[in-house]
Amino acid sequence: MITGRKYRVKALGKESREMFFTWSAAQMLIYNALVQERMYFLGFFRKFGGKLPPIDQKYSHLINREDGAYAWMHKVPSQIFRNGAVLHKKAWSNYFAGITRQPIPKRVKGADRSLWLTQELFSIKQVSKNWYELSVGTKTISGGRFLFKAHRPFTEPVSVHLKSSGTEIFISFSCEEEFQQYPETKAEKIARLSQYGKDELLNISVGIDRGVVTPFQLSDGRRFDYSQTQKDRLKASERRKKHYQRMMARRIKGSSNWKKAKEKARRCSRYAAYVRRDFAHKTSHAIVGNESVEIIGIEDLKIKSMTARPEPKKFEDEEFLPNGANAKASLNKAILEKAWGLTERFIEYKAQRAGKLIIKVPAPYTSQTCSRCGCQAKTNRKSQALFRCTHCGFTQNADRNAAEVIKAKAVELFHSEGIKPKEVRRTMRLRHKPACASA
Repeated sequence: MITGRKYRVKALGKESREMFFTWSAAQMLIYNALVQERMYFLGFFRKFGGKLPPIDQKYSHLINREDGAYAWMHKVPSQIFRNGAVLHKKAWSNYFAGITRQPIPKRVKGADRSLWLTQELFSIKQVSKNWYELSVGTKTISGGRFLFKAHRPFTEPVSVHLKSSGTEIFISFSCEEEFQQYPETKAEKIARLSQYGKDELLNISVGIDRGVVTPFQLSDGRRFDYSQTQKDRLKASERRKKHYQRMMARRIKGSSNWKKAKEKARRCSRYAAYVRRDFAHKTSHAIVGNESVEIIGIEDLKIKSMTARPEPKKFEDEEFLPNGANAKASLNKAILEKAWGLTERFIEYKAQRAGKLIIKVPAPYTSQTCSRCGCQAKTNRKSQALFRCTHCGFTQNADRNAAEVIKAKAVELFHSEGIKPKEVRRTMRLRHKPACASA
């Protein structure tokens, strides 16, 4: 199975770090030039009509080697320019396939960098038990060396991405990974479970309700939330971040002291992201790791739409009316801090490996429906934490009741409609070369 890996790398020497920023700038220069050229063609086509030129990987006409402004690019291998053109073509292919938006130029100065290296530009060798060295360069142009620690062995990939985040650099790649194959295929599992009755399916299912107060509430009574230590540290990190942002506002933009404050503020944001990722991994592992569960029901939430900024409201005299933007911003922040989407993605890929089924249930009215009699009423939800059915009098924690409703709806959807295979959109990929020696 193809899986992704990501590790933090350490540049060995100042030259290696300079190489990364120089080569990434050259690659982004080609990408941005091709994007701007295509935008010019599109504007000309919309105004005058005619025929659009094909999207290809030609870039030589965009660089004037004799111009002194491009002298810094003489020490950059031509494969880096070619990879920038390939990224441009892939971006348009993904756009036409409906996967991404239309490509736009990427900011280079003051932004995080990204460098895509194909197999002829790098090699990876193992230097100790868990440490590996990435050597970058060609026979004629030397690049740099980077050191990273991998917790598991891997086969040398076809291509790697080097990406910077503040002062840190990360390497990411895809490789073949061997793991214990689940004895049943997805089709076989669906066929077997389709023979079960609703009561049998309820015994091997679990429902997940997501909320702001309790991030994840399961129908079996388990709850997942940040520990008190994590909450305290996140609050302290947020206070420090605001402090450094105020320091930035009082300093000259672009100065050395301004950059120092900016990096400290980014460290606080990075720490919060690491805590959310750790919470998502542990929560998804605990949910999928339950051996008695074979069906996982989860709300089909449109998190991007839920956290969208409210549109401004205008009166006849062009004055803006209150639209609750401040309150909505606080709610958006609270939702994003709970890592709903990240945990859901982790549950999906871990459930696929464990041979378990994910069923997404429509979210409307799950918190207003009684899990015992099925009565749906707005008055059932007495408060954030209390649910009391107005029809049968059943009382329970509101999140636990919603999780049980989601579980019942997931079983009902599976029993009545079954699970349809997800349509996979194909994107342009590199031709896979023969595997290199194991690292």
